Order: sequence, then C-alpha cells, then structure tokens
Amino acid sequence: MEFVHKNTSTDGKFELYDNGNLAGELHYNWIDEHKIEFDHTEVKDEFKGKGLAKMLVVKGVEFARSKNLKVVPVCPYVVNLFVRSNDFDDVKA
Repeated sequence: MEFVHKNTSTDGKFELYDNGNLAGELHYNWIDEHKIEFDHTEVKDEFKGKGLAKMLVVKGVEFARSKNLKVVPVCPYVVNLFVRSNDFDDVKA
C-alpha cells in the first residue's frame, strides 16, 4: 500500500494505492491556518473490509499532528471513529 498526499491552499486529500490501483481517499478542506475538516472518506468496493478507511484517517491525523492542526470531523465515518476512540482527542477541534 502506498499513500499519496495532495495539498493546496484550500483543500487536500490522501490517496491510498494498492499495486498502482486507487483503493481509497480521505478529503479535507482548510478552515484556517490552524484547522482542517475531514469531509469525505471513500474506499472502493473491491477494497472494503480491510481497514483502509481507518488507515486513511490515521494518515490524515498524523499530518494534522505534524502541523499542529486541529481536525473538524464532518464525514460520518470520521465522526464515528472520533467518537469511538480517544486516540484522536488531541487533534479533534
């Protein structure tokens, strides 16, 4: 599995590839210089059930931590993950 991070001044995404095939994505938007929102997580049908959505969120959280950013969870999957686990409390806005 390989992660690719694309970032602009307004938004970004983490893409996850399996043998060159796009398996899933986590999209985010910049709210301001200290905050981003995770607004969409998607895993392709053929890759579902392998924990890839969580891997994408963890990669996004690692990015947020490295930049001292807070994360606003908007995507329903991310909201549920943040509620179920205390592992993300330090970045949750």
